[in-house]
Amino acid sequence: MKRNRLIFLIFILAAVVFTGFFGGTFSYAILYTILLLPIASLFYAIYVFSRFRVYQTISISTMTKGEEVSYTYVLSNEDIVYYKSLKIRFTLDYSQVEVEDFQEEVSLLPGEKHERSGRLVCLYRGEYKVGIESVEVEDLLGLFSLKMGRPSTISARVYPRIMKLSSLSALNVSEDTKLLPFLLMQKNEVPDSDSRLYAPGDEPKHVNWKVSAKYQELYVRRYTKIPKEKIRIYLDASNIRREQGDRIILEDALLEVTLAILDFYLEEKIEVEILYHTERKNALAIKSKEDFQLFYETTALMKFQGEIPLGEFIKANEYSQGGGDIIVVITTLCDDLLVQTLSSFGEANRCVLLVGDKEGHELKELREKLGKVKLINLPQSGNITKVLEKE
Repeated sequence: MKRNRLIFLIFILAAVVFTGFFGGTFSYAILYTILLLPIASLFYAIYVFSRFRVYQTISISTMTKGEEVSYTYVLSNEDIVYYKSLKIRFTLDYSQVEVEDFQEEVSLLPGEKHERSGRLVCLYRGEYKVGIESVEVEDLLGLFSLKMGRPSTISARVYPRIMKLSSLSALNVSEDTKLLPFLLMQKNEVPDSDSRLYAPGDEPKHVNWKVSAKYQELYVRRYTKIPKEKIRIYLDASNIRREQGDRIILEDALLEVTLAILDFYLEEKIEVEILYHTERKNALAIKSKEDFQLFYETTALMKFQGEIPLGEFIKANEYSQGGGDIIVVITTLCDDLLVQTLSSFGEANRCVLLVGDKEGHELKELREKLGKVKLINLPQSGNITKVLEKE
């Protein structure tokens, strides 16, 4: 375009010089024609800019991060005028578009349509615009261009991935007993030391034969229910500072770690409570698929704007609700307040899942501060599943 402008400027100067030397009607006609051409070309560009049409469709508007969906766009000339140059630009900050036989610059005859199909992949969770970001219209002489931003917008709501885990060996927080906190209890009752007389409806397998033989009557063991462990997962939903890393990537990683663990619990039929603080305290007991889905539906638009420090939030909740037997913290920042808070719950199994790229010396210092609190680092670009399943 710069070259075209330079050439046209030379033509104007030549026409002025020619008119100055020779004068006459013909010379002035050439000069005025050259001067009017760019004006006419600009009006043409404005006309095309106001008349061309763009249509876009995606197969689904709600999807999972990384999921491929079908995408189609159409540039249409519904006019009687030739459209010389339409240049297409895609939105690539949060999504990727691959189109078969893609043409960046398109010319359209009257009534002609330019249609292309391909696939679209959203890279991050959230709700945002996808597809064509802008179309640039060029005039006939290549002197001017007009850009239309988002001529036909389509929105996508993107949810984080749910990664399936075969185990949670990494969270073996009890070093003495080597018992995983996520182990499924096969029984919810244990026999007591006491026995009682047999009553109709009692199961034969509960008969205490030794006591029955002694008293010559049928006795059955009394059973005492095992108290359920209080398992709490604390998700750090506070604002992620720039020095901690890329905000969008870290937010996605925090949610995907949380969802992977909650999904594992659900598959193993273990009740767990998820707690986080955004604009207010949020707490949800995950007992069923419906509970899990209820939490999952909040993740696409969840705002990481919690202003209460995570350590303070955990301390207030544990003291008001009673200390949990198992406390799992998922965060990008393990500060002194969080270390102090977790250290104060000495009787609970405690584990910190630290998301983000950390230096070796940083992790060493943190482990020394945390003492008996287990620390697991999940690099933002690493394989979350592999880390969590690691023995």
